[in-house]
Amino acid sequence: MAKTKTFKTLRSFVAIILIVFILSVPESSGYVSWAWRVEHQLDRSEYPPGSQGEIDEWVVNTGPTVLHIYTTGITFDWDKESGKWWYAEVNVEVEPSERVHLAKIPFNIPAEVTPGKYQYILGLKHRHLGLREGWQDDGLQWDPSTYEILISEAEKRAEFNLEVVDVKQTPEKDEPIYIGDTGTITFTLKNTGGATAKQVRVALEDIRENVISIVESTPAKDLEPDSTGEWTIKARAEKAGNTTAKLRFYVSETKLDEIELPLVIHEPNLELISTTRTPEEGETIYPDDTLTATFTMKNKGPATVKELKLSVEPPSGLTLIESNPPINLEPGATGELFFKMRADNPGEYKVKIPLMKSGVPLPSYKLSATIKVSEKTGWTGLAVLGGIGVLIVVALALVVSRRRKKPTVTAPATAAAFCPKCGAPASPNDYCENCGARLR
Repeated sequence: MAKTKTFKTLRSFVAIILIVFILSVPESSGYVSWAWRVEHQLDRSEYPPGSQGEIDEWVVNTGPTVLHIYTTGITFDWDKESGKWWYAEVNVEVEPSERVHLAKIPFNIPAEVTPGKYQYILGLKHRHLGLREGWQDDGLQWDPSTYEILISEAEKRAEFNLEVVDVKQTPEKDEPIYIGDTGTITFTLKNTGGATAKQVRVALEDIRENVISIVESTPAKDLEPDSTGEWTIKARAEKAGNTTAKLRFYVSETKLDEIELPLVIHEPNLELISTTRTPEEGETIYPDDTLTATFTMKNKGPATVKELKLSVEPPSGLTLIESNPPINLEPGATGELFFKMRADNPGEYKVKIPLMKSGVPLPSYKLSATIKVSEKTGWTGLAVLGGIGVLIVVALALVVSRRRKKPTVTAPATAAAFCPKCGAPASPNDYCENCGARLR
């Protein structure tokens, strides 16, 4: 059905029945009638509550004058009380008998609408071109025709459903985590729902006291229905402490679940069994000498202590020649840590020797050394190595003495002198040239 609209005239009007009703007025009156018909199409036949739709509109100018249309719209039964309507701004001029596309108008179906049939109407805001007055604004005009829209039952949307089917971690749950250890936890998730879980991510966040740092984490990825996938987090223990962190599961950056995890980081329980060194006690250290120290350690804890190493930091005047690579100590096992250092210049040196585990210093095991290098002039040398309550002293006193000769006294020679021992003529020297006996 077409919408009709007329203006009051000074003469009687005559009704003419076409596809639409048009009221004609003689041109001599100065007024011109207008008429239009809206053709439209919905994007589907029915809509569930809470969905979105779209209507596509055209207009046919069925009147005798030009129409300028600047707004087109639609309103539904459920919008009438609020006066709400869905519209699009347009700017088209339509000649008589011309068909012009107006717009595609999106609209929303309220979630609370009860399924069933409802009505809607269409409207236009426009103006028409008069004979004398020029453009005349007609405002918003609603088509008297009504149309039906079907609201169906709510769609059952397919949803994802994630389940944790397996968890693996190292160290094992009952094993301690030591400073420097890298712990790994792997979650196996299964999507038991009917939709893809988009950008699934597992994260360890809100780590208090900074006792651990995240080394690696599986990036977000999709999980299809009835599929499984693995997400791994690797974290490094940075310092001893007892705190918590939050384990969170995300889908499309929306948090689905959160678990508070306790974090307990231990320092290993080590014992210094023995210390050996060269030079040994009583020997002096001179420039170009090599100093060697060996520490025998025992693991008294319940778990393997991995990657133990001495980190020697010699000052200028000493040169580190060698230190052993990291070692692992099983529970109850012993192992040796050593370093070799060359003395370059005389002096007394303070040397820090941190005990490292997996590249992280163990704060309770601080080693240091005081090394005295003597000049090569017979002075006493002293070397002191200190660490974990152990003091190593190497000392040597060396005294070099030289025999001092008595001065020689020469007496005047006598012509009649003979050696009293062998009877040989005496020489002008103090000793007999024949037997070596002292003459004077």
